[in-house]
Amino acid sequence: MQPAFHSPGSGRKPLRWLATCVLVSLIAGCDGSSSDDDDPLPVVPRSIDFCSLQAPVIIDDTENTVVTVFGRVFSAGVTDMSGVNDPDPAIIGSVGVGPDGSNPALDPGWSWANGQPNAGYGPGSPTYNPNHDEYRAGLMLPGPAGDYDFAFRFSGDAGATFTYCDGGMGTTDGYAPADAGQLTSSASLLFREYIDGSADNKAIEVFSASAGTVDLSACQVRIYANGSAAATAAVTLAGNLAPGDLHVVCKFGAGGIIAGACDTANADFDFDGNDAIELVCAGDTLDVIGEIGFDPVLEWAGGGAGTANETLRRDCLVTLGDSDGSDAFDPSAEWTSTGLVDLSNIGIDHCP
Repeated sequence: MQPAFHSPGSGRKPLRWLATCVLVSLIAGCDGSSSDDDDPLPVVPRSIDFCSLQAPVIIDDTENTVVTVFGRVFSAGVTDMSGVNDPDPAIIGSVGVGPDGSNPALDPGWSWANGQPNAGYGPGSPTYNPNHDEYRAGLMLPGPAGDYDFAFRFSGDAGATFTYCDGGMGTTDGYAPADAGQLTSSASLLFREYIDGSADNKAIEVFSASAGTVDLSACQVRIYANGSAAATAAVTLAGNLAPGDLHVVCKFGAGGIIAGACDTANADFDFDGNDAIELVCAGDTLDVIGEIGFDPVLEWAGGGAGTANETLRRDCLVTLGDSDGSDAFDPSAEWTSTGLVDLSNIGIDHCP
């Protein structure tokens, strides 16, 4: 006997089509199209039986810096299946930051960034627990500068509700602001424009990418001449710098346009193209032009930009300085040269 089969135009369905339909009927309609306008299957809620802020529990860095934070979660019957991560669409992990001493479940001042399962989690991970999953998320340090709390949270119903996790015993003893991660955010200052002119026509702009007004009295611009590993000159700044504003440091004796734009003039502020320049605030290095401890002889150069006898302007998308003064310096990576010394923009932000 021939198997039952009906032609496409007969209006009757073949048996093998019906068999396939039985298999897919839970997720698609038997007319070959997805049911409910391609709506996904409902997410099955999962219990959040335990969670914790894993690491780090202390962060001290500059505004706008992104730090990777890890959190752990236990959901019975879900995260304890394989000994590594067992992702589930109902479980969402995220890191958040908010006012110091506040409760993230109650305070609307917290902001959150979703994470994802940490692909590297396994038996070799610190304080490994085979029943837990580990999530990682990027936390951008907030502004204005100051002290904040940070924490992890997990949802077992795709974001409808959340369980908040501190860095003490996690949810074992409930969330306690005293056990939250402790975050100190420092002001984000960086160099914006660099002028190596002839004679005394030397200047540099300090730009505030901070969200609050910055007291400059704890800041210095230091010069490392001819490859010196120790500062050969230091200029202490003064005054306050508002968000998005500039502070111009120049050599005492600079004339014309530079003198008119200068906020701090100092005879020790003297450099050439082969001298590294560092911005330090409260003992922390915020930005460096050049490479401390290395003498390039004439200048650092690359991609049509150089530090000798030129004006360099920082790319506008750069909001964090280069805090590592020991790394190789290529000015073209973040700076654009005017070709020759150009004083037309000193003291005026060239970014919109």
